[in-house]
Amino acid sequence: DKRRHFLLTQKVTYSRLLDEGLISPTAWFFLTKSVDVALDTYHEVADQWNVIVGYRFYGYILKSLLQEENHRGIRHAFVGLDKETKQKEWSFSACGLSTWAVATVAYISYGYLAAHREARMALGHFSHDFRDSSRHNSIFSNEANIIRRESLESCGRPAHVLNTIRTVTPNVLSEMKARHLSQMVKWKLSARVLNIFEIGLMEESEFQWLLRKADHIGDIVKSMKPDLVQSSDIQANVNLAAHPDMAPFTRQSNELNLTSSDNNLHFKCEHLKIRNENKYL
Repeated sequence: DKRRHFLLTQKVTYSRLLDEGLISPTAWFFLTKSVDVALDTYHEVADQWNVIVGYRFYGYILKSLLQEENHRGIRHAFVGLDKETKQKEWSFSACGLSTWAVATVAYISYGYLAAHREARMALGHFSHDFRDSSRHNSIFSNEANIIRRESLESCGRPAHVLNTIRTVTPNVLSEMKARHLSQMVKWKLSARVLNIFEIGLMEESEFQWLLRKADHIGDIVKSMKPDLVQSSDIQANVNLAAHPDMAPFTRQSNELNLTSSDNNLHFKCEHLKIRNENKYL
């Protein structure tokens, strides 16, 4: 059904974002878990944000790490003021991990917005199954519009979180921007190297050496401290692939003029797949 398709599209997007290095492994865990819970309980509303916030143990730990006074605004945005007032204080000590918690919340919010946007766009493709039945197509269109509306309402929370982080700790978003730029550099250089290797202009040893150099250059880019340039608030329907501070560097960006090697990088080169998998071991 439509809601199941909507959830599964999100799950695929989360795995791709992790594989491309655009979200952290911890954020991926929270995000995919929210989809699993929604699939198991068959939620009536396309809103997994409350599932993320309400995780027992993991969610409590993450929220407890945001107890420091300078991060209270971020925790209020993440949890929601209405729920914050009903819950008791957590006694878990931040132990110096509050900055890590803010970064994790930022990646969760970014991933949530990106996956929901892709899932909303994918809803239009599912309607082709009913092109021969105007009645079914009408029913589908109505439900798809409901799902889109619910999704946009739910995306207001993570958008508010990112806006709050930008105000309170802009360095966190600056580091995320640097990481995204670093990943773009790695992917673009690796894709060009793969293209040359595919047409037989270099040996395997040279190919592997250049891949390591591409990683090294990407790591140098990651150490940059880019400025945030967007002054207006992030909206629930934001296109992150075109946002100057989120991820205008991803392979989905139209400005990159991608080749077939870029789009099939994972599938055409086992060495690159292994390299990316080892990053998270």
